Amino acid sequence: MGLTRGACIAAALLVSCGGRAQVVTDGGTEAEVPSASCPAAAAPAGSCSALVVSGEPVVVGASSGPAPTPSGGTIEDGTYVLMASTFYGEAAPSEEDRITWLVCGSAWATAQETRLDGGSPQLLLLDATVTASGTSLGVDVTCGPRSSTTFGFDASPGMLRLYVTGYAPGLRVDTLVRM
Repeated sequence: MGLTRGACIAAALLVSCGGRAQVVTDGGTEAEVPSASCPAAAAPAGSCSALVVSGEPVVVGASSGPAPTPSGGTIEDGTYVLMASTFYGEAAPSEEDRITWLVCGSAWATAQETRLDGGSPQLLLLDATVTASGTSLGVDVTCGPRSSTTFGFDASPGMLRLYVTGYAPGLRVDTLVRM
């Protein structure tokens, strides 16, 4: 039996400081400053990002065909909303999701609402530091269920595709568009 969608997202999809960029001051200490090029979604003290899930619910599709291969690219800063999702591998449970990502350099945040088999929606908020290398994203959660992981990606102007691993066996590919 594989991980549930929420557990996979908690373990695999992570993001960071809601529109803030980390800088190192002359004294060597870290400080967070708002980024002029990134939308702000400041988190209240002691909590994760204040990002709100948006977009219409998307039914996760299934494919028995071969999974696509990540191609990398340049990820634009901005807010991304889930437009399509496909699971490649053994049959996945009936699932409907709404996912929003805020990308601000290496600081990412996500708000995700997942409904499995017609049940009640489950909300997940995460912040993370994300590092791109080739076709992979290294993700280190800074707020939310703590974990580190790597997953593939494709990026082109206005689009981000995330290759989420952790499903046993299988792969989920989420397509998001920049708002």
